[in-house]
Amino acid sequence: MGWEERRGHTYYYRKERQGRHVISTYCGRGEIAALFAELDGLDRQRRQQEAMERQIARNEFADLAADPPELTRLLAEARAVVAEALTAAGYHQHKREWRKRRAKKES
Repeated sequence: MGWEERRGHTYYYRKERQGRHVISTYCGRGEIAALFAELDGLDRQRRQQEAMERQIARNEFADLAADPPELTRLLAEARAVVAEALTAAGYHQHKREWRKRRAKKES
């Protein structure tokens, strides 16, 4: 967005991206252009504020979603106990799945 000087006069243009191209839209000059520029500045500030609020919300959610260390330790212990019990029952782990061992053939 910006002010452009052409032939000794200052004009205000809004710049907008459409795909790969940037389109300039003439908004005017003088007081009207200053109002457009002020509105665009306020809109930019609003978008920045919303982006900051979204980032804060994402950070808070990440903090809440993080596994507490006690739960992580408890899950590791439970997995170890389950693995020990399944191994004792004749199972083995193949590609992260527990499978029953085949009986050996007697020749």
